[in-house]
Amino acid sequence: MILIAGPWVSSAIRNQFNLVAGAIGSGTTGENFYEPVDIPDPNKGTAFAVYSADDNSLMFYKRRGVPKAGDMFNYRRVTDVYTGYETGTYTLVETPTNRYGSSTAPWAAHQSQIEAVKIVDDRIAPKSVSVWFSNMTKLKSVDVARLDTSKCTQMADTFFMATQLQSLDLSSWDVSSTYNFNCMFQECHSLKNLDIRGWSAHPDKAGLFGMFFDCLSLQSLDLSGFDLASTVNANKMFGHCQSLSKVSLGLNWKWVICDNGEGTNSYLPTPPADTIPGADGKWYSVSSGRGYTPQDIPKNTADTYVASRGMLAR
Repeated sequence: MILIAGPWVSSAIRNQFNLVAGAIGSGTTGENFYEPVDIPDPNKGTAFAVYSADDNSLMFYKRRGVPKAGDMFNYRRVTDVYTGYETGTYTLVETPTNRYGSSTAPWAAHQSQIEAVKIVDDRIAPKSVSVWFSNMTKLKSVDVARLDTSKCTQMADTFFMATQLQSLDLSSWDVSSTYNFNCMFQECHSLKNLDIRGWSAHPDKAGLFGMFFDCLSLQSLDLSGFDLASTVNANKMFGHCQSLSKVSLGLNWKWVICDNGEGTNSYLPTPPADTIPGADGKWYSVSSGRGYTPQDIPKNTADTYVASRGMLAR
């Protein structure tokens, strides 16, 4: 038996098909087809973070809705969800075995499991990122380029003890409002590549203490945008940076001398021959070829310095 639909049936089917096809073709399928939690809203959305034990990830979003623990979200089961961190200020706290072994960050309970961090949505704008990723000893992947740091005033201990992290690109961060960088990368033992090119940093009196302390693998730094006019204490800033072999400084750089009786200061480390081939204890100006001991490197001079004479030809 063959049924022939009347004109009104054919028209209804055709209209419904066109509606669906049009929605798909628009690339949005209409907001009515989405749950609020699936709709990014950079202006009025709620900022939240999701930790998932499926892949030990911590991901940050700004959406019209917020998922719950146990939900499937972004192809992962939600283990925990956190809100309120845009206005929160967190610090390191003591544990039974470590004076700085944890923090008050909302996700600190999972700090030893987290392996990947990603900022997924735009306009997440915290006032502080201090200790956010501290003590994440398994952290290997970080994508935070979309984080809005333009109003962020504190970055102390942000990556403290992220001991397995090897590469980090923070070149997109706006640090013009930040005054506290203390111990920001301290004990990032495996960190070889750190991109902070383009930073216009204005640390306060003691805002650089131990910033790169114990970054044993760090190879180069571009500090040409740092203005140390207000800084009076940068002790241990480069302490134990035994692999550091290239540093760029700017017109507003000065050497901060604040000897506490232990010989600490803000000088670059003396290049060690056992970790830097050809090192003879001096830093060599790329512009002039002249060698300087750490304490003799000129202040308020824009130049790049390398840790051995042989590196000048590279």
